Amino acid sequence: MVAKPNVPWFITLAGGGYRTALGVLTASIVTLQTNLFTESPFVFEFPVALFIIVVVLSGVVAIAGSYFAARKYKRLEVAIALRG
Repeated sequence: MVAKPNVPWFITLAGGGYRTALGVLTASIVTLQTNLFTESPFVFEFPVALFIIVVVLSGVVAIAGSYFAARKYKRLEVAIALRG
């Protein structure tokens, strides 16, 4: 038996990494433009601890919210749940 790749997790993680990189790049460009006018030095500081905390807590909230929302429907048959 051939194991199926875990594609949904890969897509989620790749998309999250892409959006994070795009956000950091956009914030850096805006900061560089502001510093150009104020003649301030550019210091890049990324809050790694805060980023990790936010990612972990958002995952916990997503999983908990999904569990509590689906708890009512886990004993029902699919046709009955879809019918309403």
